[in-house]
Amino acid sequence: MVLLLVAVVAWLTLSVPVGVGVGLLLRRSANESTALAPAALEAVVAGRQ
Repeated sequence: MVLLLVAVVAWLTLSVPVGVGVGLLLRRSANESTALAPAALEAVVAGRQ
């Protein structure tokens, strides 16, 4: 029982930073895609003209 508790605590302490890192990576990639979208739209509009 004590080993299970220790394992759960260790898993939580390891999974929290990993989850935060993944969240930051996803947020960064989402920011990059939203930053690229207006430039791509401008390129399409310029191409049509």
